[in-house]
Amino acid sequence: MLTIEEIENRIWDTWDTGGINEEDYREFEEIINKNNPEDNPELIRLLAEIHIHHSNQLLRNAADLCYEYLPTYPDHVRIHDYFNIGMKGIESDFKKRSHNKIIKFYKKFLEEHPKSIIARRLLIENLISNYRFDESLYEIDKFEKINGSKYYMDVHIGEIQFLKGNKERAFEIWDKVLADNNSEYRAYFSVADLLASYGVYEKAIPLYEKSFYLQIKPRNIDGLISLSQIYEIKELPVKRLEVVKLILEVYRNDYNVIDGVEVDEWKNLVERLGIEIKK
Repeated sequence: MLTIEEIENRIWDTWDTGGINEEDYREFEEIINKNNPEDNPELIRLLAEIHIHHSNQLLRNAADLCYEYLPTYPDHVRIHDYFNIGMKGIESDFKKRSHNKIIKFYKKFLEEHPKSIIARRLLIENLISNYRFDESLYEIDKFEKINGSKYYMDVHIGEIQFLKGNKERAFEIWDKVLADNNSEYRAYFSVADLLASYGVYEKAIPLYEKSFYLQIKPRNIDGLISLSQIYEIKELPVKRLEVVKLILEVYRNDYNVIDGVEVDEWKNLVERLGIEIKK
């Protein structure tokens, strides 16, 4: 029987690639349920991860199916729709873009748990995503009164200014955040992630790099993955290859991982980029 640690490793090693079958999912859940998850929040968290991993796998399956048949049925609206959903593409309808359901949940939740940092952050982020800026600023103010001043709240204030069109003011706020937290890699990552999300790639790149080199081992590779995607968008295969090789180096040196589904995907990308660069 698999251990909980082995299950967790399987989930994370295949998070972006899949490769777990239906029987494996059932086995994982049975093992966790035998360990009384209701008494252990980490097992509840892992069970949720398994469900999300499974749903992501099903979305990939749908996208792969649609991808195969789109050339045959290039004008079939529903096949395109489901390909877009499977690929987690844009949601064009307001009813799908609106986060009001989760916003209402967290407003109620925070009445009973006002000191919950993660709950307030998720509320604020969902409000900002729906351009509900006045409510966002109200919740930021409430957060700071209860939990004190935190750099990531200033990052969100900068984001609101950016989305309102006050870009110069946004960068002033973000520059101060980084100046005041110049040894905190998460601060650089937070600002870089927002800039990348809004297409400001040239400013995001050095911040992602700084966030990586500020870390101590074992280092997080999320910023490197984002850099790889930016270089793919900008069609810079040489720069992307450098980043992918660094990702593999982190797997090897920080986590002692040299094979597995996830690592094999990165190795295959190295080969493809090498061929692309030689053309």
